Amino acid sequence: MNNKQLLDTYGYKFWRQMKPLHLDFFTMYERWRDPMMSPRLALKKAKLKCKRDLSEMGAIEDFHIRRFMKIYVETEKFKEWIR
Repeated sequence: MNNKQLLDTYGYKFWRQMKPLHLDFFTMYERWRDPMMSPRLALKKAKLKCKRDLSEMGAIEDFHIRRFMKIYVETEKFKEWIR
């Protein structure tokens, strides 16, 4: 199963049932988009994004999130969550 299929398969569960992972995901996402961003600012932006639904984000943001999801699939936190 490739990464996109894996994310689509687990996407509903991830966004609806695994709220604690959202903060980690978006913190890493913000640092990935802007490596010079401070950890504190990334956390602040991540907290704002956690309150929104994916359908509320624009097409460009959705594109970048999907790109980052391919990277996030390889992290230990995601692998632990899959088990």
